[in-house]
Amino acid sequence: MNAFEKGALAYNENIDENTDMADIYVAGGMDRKKAERMAFLEEKERNLSKQPKHIDDYLSNKQLFDAYPELKKVVVVEGDGDFVFTGKLGSYNPVTNTLTLNDISQDVLIHEVQHIIQRIEGFAKGGNPNSPELKDNREYKKWKEQLDSMRSVSERETNLYEQLQYFIGEAEKLDNVIEEMSNGLKTANEMSAIEEKKKELFEIEKSITDISNEIEEERTKRGEKVSAMLGAEKSVLQRLYNNLSGEVEARNTQKRMKMTAEERMASLAEETEDVARKDQIFIMDNLGESHMGTKVDKRMQSIGEYYKDKKLSDEQKVVIDVFSGNKDNQPLSVTRADGKRTIIMRQGTENKAGTKHSLFRHYETNSGVITAEDIALIPQIVQKGNIRKVKGGKGFEYVWNKDGVRYKVYTEIKDRQEIFCDFYSNKKATIPVRPSQTEMPKMGTRNQAHGQKVLLPIMMQIYAILRTIQSLMKKICIALRKILKPRLKILSIEHR
Repeated sequence: MNAFEKGALAYNENIDENTDMADIYVAGGMDRKKAERMAFLEEKERNLSKQPKHIDDYLSNKQLFDAYPELKKVVVVEGDGDFVFTGKLGSYNPVTNTLTLNDISQDVLIHEVQHIIQRIEGFAKGGNPNSPELKDNREYKKWKEQLDSMRSVSERETNLYEQLQYFIGEAEKLDNVIEEMSNGLKTANEMSAIEEKKKELFEIEKSITDISNEIEEERTKRGEKVSAMLGAEKSVLQRLYNNLSGEVEARNTQKRMKMTAEERMASLAEETEDVARKDQIFIMDNLGESHMGTKVDKRMQSIGEYYKDKKLSDEQKVVIDVFSGNKDNQPLSVTRADGKRTIIMRQGTENKAGTKHSLFRHYETNSGVITAEDIALIPQIVQKGNIRKVKGGKGFEYVWNKDGVRYKVYTEIKDRQEIFCDFYSNKKATIPVRPSQTEMPKMGTRNQAHGQKVLLPIMMQIYAILRTIQSLMKKICIALRKILKPRLKILSIEHR
């Protein structure tokens, strides 16, 4: 039993928040001066625990913080340890500049810090097994094609179904014939004919049963194959996630931190990567961004700040929560004159449908301009706007005019849900927007999508080539060091 526990038992008065902890230590037999010092340190620890922690509170590395002073501003939050069992060890939110650690360990911290550096430098980024970019990968698309093929009814099953329909039709006809033949009194020959027809019907019904069983077997086999393929989806996405260049780099950083300085100098980063460069997947959404957070992240943050203290309806709050990056996949429900509609507000990605796409393409840009104020109009646009089907009935367009401005909200139907795709207006920018040094020059809207498709693979190839050149240069330096080291020793002796 320590001094505090002894003191708690010996202390005569009630213990509450106003009790001097030093008195309890003294009651337990501790010297007054030492007791006051202990109480002071405990109070200081309590106060420090209430203050927000930053990366430099967990990690001591002068060179790192000199190179990336932005890291000192990243707030570290201790997350839920239960997520560790699902593989979610940590995550970084660029909108709030917060690093959440579900596993408080140096390995996880270093891994996540490397992801933040990737964002600062504009390197290929990491992700998670649910990253939408992974589903654009050809391996995932191949898996999806196989799944769709297995879901399709086989030729044998189609033939069996056609046979079943034929025999059902024949059975109905024969049943009607037997019913007509059975009316009134019948001679022995007529009764014999009826019995023959019944035997024919029995054989047909037997065929129907046999074919139905075969169809059920085919369906069961198909269902088992589909279930097996669906079970494989997780492993496919996990493998693609592990091959993301940003994840390979972050894991490699963890590995190399455990090496000595001499071991790091003697090996190239490429040599210790656990996935070959040719097999890595590059996600370059933040290519060319040499600052903390991408352009869209900053726009999301500005929307959150704009609406921070503003009063919003429940519907507007759903929209703003997703556009500001605080939440994702939130249902927006409004009641129109033609009935209730529910749209799932999703963030998506910059080059795919979703709020991020709208912010990337239209938020305070040159064309289709939308502002923070416009975004709060989305519930009204969906509720009051004219609606028409688009994409061959696989989506909807909501159009609403307000104060001479035409607003449009686009959605798509996916998995029986209406999903948000895009939002823009017919407004033009009042001030010419100059492309920044980190942005590609604007192309015509007709050629823009094509230009992005052409440029992105080229930029990715250039990025991979530069990394290869960097590796070759390092190999040359290591080789030169080995050649020159003996010579330098001789020169040093001669100089002496």
